[in-house]
Amino acid sequence: MHGARAEAPPSVLPRSGGAALLAYLICRTYALLPCVVTVLLAGACTAFDHGVVAAAAVTAFALATMWTLFSAFRDPRALASAAVYFASLALPAVLIETRGAAGFALGAVLEAALNLALLGLLPRLGRLSRFVQPELFPDILTGFVLVLVFGLPVRFWRTGRPAMPRPKAPPYDVSILVCSFEEDRTIARCLESIRRNVEDARRHPFVRSVRVVLVDSGSRDKTRALAASRVDRIVDGHAGKLTARHRATVAEDCDLVVAADGDRAYGEGWLAGLLAPVAEDPAVVATMGETTNEGSGLSGSALARRLLKIPFNAGNSAYFKEAYLRVPFDLEVDQFKHRAIWPEEEFLFSLRMQALGRVVHVADSRSFELRPYSLLAQMRRHLLGTRLRTF
Repeated sequence: MHGARAEAPPSVLPRSGGAALLAYLICRTYALLPCVVTVLLAGACTAFDHGVVAAAAVTAFALATMWTLFSAFRDPRALASAAVYFASLALPAVLIETRGAAGFALGAVLEAALNLALLGLLPRLGRLSRFVQPELFPDILTGFVLVLVFGLPVRFWRTGRPAMPRPKAPPYDVSILVCSFEEDRTIARCLESIRRNVEDARRHPFVRSVRVVLVDSGSRDKTRALAASRVDRIVDGHAGKLTARHRATVAEDCDLVVAADGDRAYGEGWLAGLLAPVAEDPAVVATMGETTNEGSGLSGSALARRLLKIPFNAGNSAYFKEAYLRVPFDLEVDQFKHRAIWPEEEFLFSLRMQALGRVVHVADSRSFELRPYSLLAQMRRHLLGTRLRTF
């Protein structure tokens, strides 16, 4: 199946080398910076006098920004993570008396050791590991950098392009495409959470019908059997996730496509939250929500999604089928390499969608990883492009 390709309809927008370069640069910055931003900041706090004050200022600024922008961030977990992050930044400045370049190097090395120790220790602390999110503030600071460096290029990409006319006024026929591959440990919870959301969404005037479709890429476990009575139909997906979702999108007779994953659960009000902006604003072509590990608070990546609409949340999003057919996934990318599929699915596709109309971030439409990757595994994926569990 690796060599099989689904025929994509021609894109209305030309494929732009400039957009591809912009998406690649944003993607790599988004991947690499969270792994080093805290180390660099700790080195800087150590290199100069008043490092503890600087650590407090950085942490307070990030906390205040997220607290102001997102009601979901007003959570004790955010305060606990802020305290841990401040301590992490300030400790090298307190312990190391050397300043200048040597102080920077020593502070960075000590911070790297502290981070690795924290990442190794937290999973052993039970519930506390869900209360403290060590990746939270590095992700927030990464969002600041992305906005400062790429905000103007992304705005330039969006402007000067006529918005796609709304394909259809509400009410809408909606198809929820749940991609799966050997998800028998999570698929029942996933589909139960979607069922509750479907019942809620059907009460809204902008929804005519909702279908739930399992797009299964050759599972050999009990995924299909567990899902059979919970979905409207099951379709055979390609071994590559982009091709699987593309084929299902083309085959579905619907106005709006909702992308979901079989290893996530979806929170209360998720579906109606994703669909409401499309019904309310004719310029909206797509929406996306947030995803965190089960039991965790809002992700720091919400800042980049809110301000840049990047990265696109591929497993928690909604978009017009007609918009997708104008700018479909590039199915020629190697869908079995994370470094190839990720920029296309969540960065370049987002830029193409933004050229068609507004993409809205709905922070309160939440999904939760039921089989979360460890932070170390995520670092390997971002730094080395390591393929993780499925697809």
